[in-house]
Amino acid sequence: MYRPHLRLFLLLILSAATFPLSGCLFRTRTLERQFSDRPLKTATQQELIEYVNMQAAKIQSMQATVDIDSSVGDPKSGRITDYKEIRGYVLARKPAMLRMKGLMPVVRNTAFDMVSDGLEFKLWIPPKNKFVVGLNNADNYQPDKRLRTIRPNNINNALRIP
Repeated sequence: MYRPHLRLFLLLILSAATFPLSGCLFRTRTLERQFSDRPLKTATQQELIEYVNMQAAKIQSMQATVDIDSSVGDPKSGRITDYKEIRGYVLARKPAMLRMKGLMPVVRNTAFDMVSDGLEFKLWIPPKNKFVVGLNNADNYQPDKRLRTIRPNNINNALRIP
């Protein structure tokens, strides 16, 4: 008596038993650890500070792709508003030139484009069809417009080593 189902079942069991043996699921190997035989350097705190300052003085410009994540808090009401993370680009040049461009999350259209020469900034916001010009050191804190009162010098201070 011929049973095609039994033959197919045996072939399936044989395949299932040999599949893990083929090495397709995973592979394990030993990791060769590499140790340096170089002597360790020693330095005082002042020598480290001088080294960092020397390296920072060599940097004249910077270009970076950043993810901008902002939050605005109101101490009176105890509420914090988190804004969606957006992709952006930062271009900075000594002494205080800065350009920062933010892109919308999905469509990557320009959300804002800001440029500063250290004294004055210009901000273009295409979705709201607004163009703002102001001074970097102006203190015009407005509780209802916290995110709009961020100045380029705040960003410069965060990016550069003093």
